[in-house]
Amino acid sequence: MAPTALKVSAKYAGVSAQTSSQSTLSTSTALAPAPAAGTGGAGGSAMAVGAVAAPLATMAAPYSAPDYFAVPNYANSPLPQLDATGAVIAGTGMRKFVDTLPGLCAVAGANNLGQCLPLATPDTTSFPGSDYYKIALVEYTRQLHSDLPATKLRGYQDLQAATLVNQYLGPVILATRNRPVRVLFHNNLTQGMPIPVDTTYMGAGAITDGTTTELASDKRSNLHLHGGNTPWISDGTTHQWITPVGDTVAAALGFAKGYSFANVPD
Repeated sequence: MAPTALKVSAKYAGVSAQTSSQSTLSTSTALAPAPAAGTGGAGGSAMAVGAVAAPLATMAAPYSAPDYFAVPNYANSPLPQLDATGAVIAGTGMRKFVDTLPGLCAVAGANNLGQCLPLATPDTTSFPGSDYYKIALVEYTRQLHSDLPATKLRGYQDLQAATLVNQYLGPVILATRNRPVRVLFHNNLTQGMPIPVDTTYMGAGAITDGTTTELASDKRSNLHLHGGNTPWISDGTTHQWITPVGDTVAAALGFAKGYSFANVPD
């Protein structure tokens, strides 16, 4: 069956009939129009492979320069400048592949930036048969790359840990199949967004309940578990967000809390 009958066509990464002459991925012949109907071809708008195919990406050896379709080590970010001693001048660029990703603290320990993902500490007695966690959303700063200064972040903190640790992608909740997990979520933000907020998006600008009208808080937050068997009341849907205690917004639903917010029965 011709590809066009299934509404698909042959595609090659980085190469199209319109840009093949400018593409670093193409050779002298990349793609050519398919024969018209009635001439022995499929017809329609499908593309036929030319005499020479576009090069394929190859898997680079570990710790070597990566090969992105014959363009080695390509990136849009500039490399940093060095001073007379060979040290990186902060803010002039970023080296690639110099930092390892944070792994689990209990398994891999800290990476070269002193970061790892802690396991959250469950309370197994307050709700027998369940793992109960207290997780807070907080602001903090963390260095994300050896060539960058610390960056302002929002992340989570395990309030039951012996030592409070701020870490993006953590703390990690290690769940057990058929054992319920309960989370008490604290929104402990004290500052607005550290980046500009586009208030033209629905829900990000002025909101009103017919009596009060004011700008939506930029400290709203929510928890949502993808793929979980979660009752609606705990699913973290669009209108179940909360704001921090002491936020300046009105206390009514739609301002301090989303319209669908409700505490669990117990």
